[in-house]
Amino acid sequence: EKQYHVVAYGKFDAKKDPKGLKYWRNRIARVAKENTDAAFSVAVKSDYQSKLDDYGLSSGDDLNVVAFDANKKVYLLKEKFSVDNLKSFVADVRGRKIEPYIKSEPIPEKNDDAVKVVVGKTFDEIVNDETKDVLIEFYAPWCGHCKTLEPKYKEAAEKLQKLKGYGNVIIA
Repeated sequence: EKQYHVVAYGKFDAKKDPKGLKYWRNRIARVAKENTDAAFSVAVKSDYQSKLDDYGLSSGDDLNVVAFDANKKVYLLKEKFSVDNLKSFVADVRGRKIEPYIKSEPIPEKNDDAVKVVVGKTFDEIVNDETKDVLIEFYAPWCGHCKTLEPKYKEAAEKLQKLKGYGNVIIA
């Protein structure tokens, strides 16, 4: 079973430009031959543009490369595509030398209120901390129920902070 799936998204057109598709496929195949623990694919960028937009990747003519690991974590090649950059990227993904892509608001500079703020990049650290018991509300600013719950949620968190023996409980 393959540990990674590396997908190169480009403006490929097998009917109008079969030589162009073959050119890119051959460049990717050079790297694939050296990395048998990964699956490699090429995909038509326009078919996946909304997903690429989610990753912050351009809709231009550049070839975009994304790797997915066995846990469905996403890694992005940030440099311009080249065979050497693809080789380095695959090695970095395998060696866990690059961070997986997580769509996230910035990490708050200060997070010492009774209700902790969790963003994509701090979710594992705060919510999945096995030493803590976490009650989390997923808040949408446009949601009327969320707005109604917010002051009550904050009040409960403040009261909980004052109780002894509840230091491992986090309200987020």
